[in-house]
Amino acid sequence: GKATKKHRRGGLTSPGILYRGIGGTVLPDDIVEGLTRFRQPVKKGARIDVWWLYDDGGLTILIPYILTQRRQFSSASLRVFSLASSRGELEYEQRSMAALLSKFRIDCSDVVVIPDVQKKAGDDTRGDFDALIEPFKEKADES
Repeated sequence: GKATKKHRRGGLTSPGILYRGIGGTVLPDDIVEGLTRFRQPVKKGARIDVWWLYDDGGLTILIPYILTQRRQFSSASLRVFSLASSRGELEYEQRSMAALLSKFRIDCSDVVVIPDVQKKAGDDTRGDFDALIEPFKEKADES
């Protein structure tokens, strides 16, 4: 009916009318907001960050690109992250990724290539990580 048409156009003032809990109970506002969050347009300047995974056939780029074609995400830009095998190939990898995206007509705001992925973490980083996970480690009983 009329409420359905209004809802599709985003003109419905109270989405709580359409979303009810078990037995028709009214849902709390924070739950309704979570259900309808992606129906609202994103703010201008919003960005969708994407990690390029080489072995997925391009799906990690395709899905965010399709999102930007929708009205709600049309003002968002894509930022693509990928990995470089060595620091010397950083610029080459960045140009290659930008050329590939251009070939597929995928407009992105930035291509960021992360070097040194295979480099081992330093002692400071390991110490920070160990301190972070310490509360979650299982303690051996000392009986």
